[in-house]
Amino acid sequence: MTMKWDSLVIWTTPIRGPRRASRNREMLKKQITEATGVNREDVISKEGKIFVLTGEESINEAAKTVRKHFGISYFTKALSANSKEEITEKILEEINSSKEASFDLKPLSRDVKRDVPEIKRKIVELTELVISPKNGAKMYLERAGGLYFLCTEREKGPGGRALGSESPLVSILNDSEYSFLSSWSVMRKGHPVIPVFFDFHGRQVATRVIREIFSWSIGAEIDRKAIFIPYSDTLDEISQIAGRRVCHICRRIMYLVSERLARREGAEGIVVGEILGEKGVKLDSIRIISRGISLPIIRPLLAMEEEEISRIMKSIVTMNLNTLKELSFCRSRAAPRKLSPRELERLEERVNLTEKIEVLLSSSEEVSFKDLS
Repeated sequence: MTMKWDSLVIWTTPIRGPRRASRNREMLKKQITEATGVNREDVISKEGKIFVLTGEESINEAAKTVRKHFGISYFTKALSANSKEEITEKILEEINSSKEASFDLKPLSRDVKRDVPEIKRKIVELTELVISPKNGAKMYLERAGGLYFLCTEREKGPGGRALGSESPLVSILNDSEYSFLSSWSVMRKGHPVIPVFFDFHGRQVATRVIREIFSWSIGAEIDRKAIFIPYSDTLDEISQIAGRRVCHICRRIMYLVSERLARREGAEGIVVGEILGEKGVKLDSIRIISRGISLPIIRPLLAMEEEEISRIMKSIVTMNLNTLKELSFCRSRAAPRKLSPRELERLEERVNLTEKIEVLLSSSEEVSFKDLS
């Protein structure tokens, strides 16, 4: 059916606790208003749903925007009308133009349960159509703010919670090519991220990835910024000293620097894209290199398989996935050599870890991504 859509019906993700649910819904309503550019009075909320009167000209762009909006479980384009008579006329127009032989109309709320049978009878009287729940045009009716909304099948949204409803986190971008998904995963839970990129040669790629990350934050009142840290000289130096143990000391440096940055920025944790069994990531190495770090280190992908990660990435990333491999500076094919806590301490002394961290922090550069155009 080719309806002249003029609005959106959005189902918000269910959240336990009436206060948290109400706060999440109001935050989401505000974000959607900002992201779609509609007037505040054109956004209506009712029983876990949000109705957005976009107008015909803006409907496609608005639908594109909400596809990348956390806190939305489902959404659909809709046709609005001021009265039952007007919505009946619009249904007739759409059915006649689609040349369907049958149709079905179902209520989406209690408000229209009495209206639906009346509208069905009226359409059957005026046409030769048959009511068929299985075949033909399937339509749904809802009412909110004194308006009727007609829609068809709904589309799945990203789910999660409104971005900004939880505390911010620092996200290390180049511990693996899967860091985009680790950032996306915590954003989906409501946590804004501050991407940190240890810059060795891939700043251009990192900038594209950061823009892609923040494209999921349109309308949210968050600070869109990233921190770049010059890392080439440090990486070369520790590689010469550490040999096959370089992965351990490299991750250790990234953790410690990110912890300091998180405290400076008021973030409450560190996000990494590590996968168990990949690139020497094992439980004992995680325990050793995380030693002494008091902030939570969040590993959303730890137990996932690469195939599963790739499938999700293809559904949420617009850029070439092979490009993301340039974020990781781990090029060693040999498995990292196992390291004991005492050996790590000696290695930290040899690379002069404390001084390295201070140098990296002092040379860090904060870059704003407020303008995503």
